[in-house]
Amino acid sequence: MRPPQPGGRMTISTRILKSAQKSIQKLFLDDNLTASIQYKLFSGSTFSDSLGFTESVYITYELTAIRTERNRYSISAPGEMGAIQGVEINFLVQELPDDYSNRDLIQHNDTNYQIERISKIAELAYKIQVIGA
Repeated sequence: MRPPQPGGRMTISTRILKSAQKSIQKLFLDDNLTASIQYKLFSGSTFSDSLGFTESVYITYELTAIRTERNRYSISAPGEMGAIQGVEINFLVQELPDDYSNRDLIQHNDTNYQIERISKIAELAYKIQVIGA
């Protein structure tokens, strides 16, 4: 597992970064905010003779995450019925497996989510935006 690495386009002063890291740590220690998720790292595919098709193979990691969701709206074209509403679900985690990718999955409360995007937030955490909500 690797935590976010320093460097990149944006740098934060060490003092501010250490303060932010302490605050993030406190959030991840709060049982009211966090949830246990399974991060399923894609490791390959294998053909199953008994099923007759190729199955994806994953390595599973248990992670602590902060789950957030927000409503997303799209405006309909003239003459169509109202706006379409959707929900965007994100998971904030402090570390990820070394070779993470969009082929990986998140499992939370018996629901599998396909990863849409993984964004590093400074040197503090990763935001994982998922599809499937």
